[in-house]
Amino acid sequence: MKQAVIDIGSNSMRLSVYETTETGTFTILFKDKIMAGLAGYVEEGALSPEGITRAILGLRSFRGTLRALNIPQVAVFATASLRNIRNTAQAVAEIQRGTGFAIEVLSGEEEARLGYAGAMEELALSEGLFVDIGGASTEVVRFAHGQLVSAVSCPVGSLKLYRDWVKKDSAQPAGGGEHEKGHPPGHPGGGGGARPPGSPPGLCGRDRPGGPEAGQTGVPPAGGHQPGLCGPAGAGERPAVLLP
Repeated sequence: MKQAVIDIGSNSMRLSVYETTETGTFTILFKDKIMAGLAGYVEEGALSPEGITRAILGLRSFRGTLRALNIPQVAVFATASLRNIRNTAQAVAEIQRGTGFAIEVLSGEEEARLGYAGAMEELALSEGLFVDIGGASTEVVRFAHGQLVSAVSCPVGSLKLYRDWVKKDSAQPAGGGEHEKGHPPGHPGGGGGARPPGSPPGLCGRDRPGGPEAGQTGVPPAGGHQPGLCGPAGAGERPAVLLP
């Protein structure tokens, strides 16, 4: 049976088509990608109407491809693109009305776990750290003896960092707090200045190790675990880094 999966990411939207068997094995038949850059359409924490339209157009393009291939079985997932915005319900509803697709928004922990599971289909590693850097979030999974130990998602990604720090910084007028060499506010090589509204205080929500905000990631802590990298150790396109 042919099965399609669509991933609505913060930087890219991806379509993958698989041939599946009753035993659970699968073969990749086809892949397509649209660089929608949805994280660049987040304004004051909400996905703008232009961003919603961009997502709808991308999904309609995929829908046309699937109809041409006569593949009715499709699952559509969204990650930080629709999870880390304040108008998630509204955006999902409008995109669903505009495309006819049912969209499931994954939690940060679900995204981390599924990313790890997918990577392990290709890699024969039993122990290490899996890091998946996306457009608006980064997932970190620690695994040992072939088993997942902890999974966490941080609201920090490549496109979000560019929008919050590089793009806004370079757009500042001369004499109005412009930073040397394009460094972000507070960087040793640039000017002072406050953080852009709504941007995280530091990597995964911390200013410094052990500071008052250490371990704040937006992912609820699991009881009994000590804080770890990017948040609670038991909590919870894009390059993935695996450290054995």
